[in-house]
Amino acid sequence: MIWFRVCRSWEEEAAADREWHDWFTPEERVDMINGLLRDYDCMKNRPPTPDRDFARLFTGLNQCAIRYVIVGAYAFAFHLRARYTEAIDLFVDSNEALPGHPHVVFRETIHGVTFEEAWATRVEAAYEGVPVHYIGLDALKRNKTAAGGGYDLADLDYLRQAGK
Repeated sequence: MIWFRVCRSWEEEAAADREWHDWFTPEERVDMINGLLRDYDCMKNRPPTPDRDFARLFTGLNQCAIRYVIVGAYAFAFHLRARYTEAIDLFVDSNEALPGHPHVVFRETIHGVTFEEAWATRVEAAYEGVPVHYIGLDALKRNKTAAGGGYDLADLDYLRQAGK
C-alpha cells in the first residue's frame, strides 16, 4: 500500500500527525517501520537484512515462555505513530536468560517503570501473526517522561497533541 498526504503548512502537517491513530491500526503502524527498514536497505542497495525477522524471534521467546514487552519506537508506533528506528527494544524480565541478536536491544531496566508494572499493564497484540506484548500506554508515557531524551520528549509531545 502506498499512502501519502500533501500538507500545505506546518500546522496542517501537525494536524495530520495527530490523526495517525485514526487512519491506521496499531499493527499497520508497526508494519510501517518494517517498510521503512526495507526501503532503507533498498536505497542503500543492500539485500533485506534477514536478522530483522522479528516474527521468528517472538515465536522463539513465546515458545520459551520468556516474559517481555515491546518498548521504544515500536511501542510508540503501536500506540500512535510510526517513526524510523534501526532496532526493536524489548523490556525483558530480569530473571530470564537474554539471547543475543544484532537488531534487538534487550533491556532489563527502563526509566520510570518496573518490569512487573509493565507486564501487569501490557497490551496483547500480534506482530505478523505472532502474539506479542506491548508496554501499555500509561507505562509508556511514564517511561518516556522519566527517560527525558530527545525522542522521548518528542514522542510525549505527539501523545499530548493526539489526546492520549
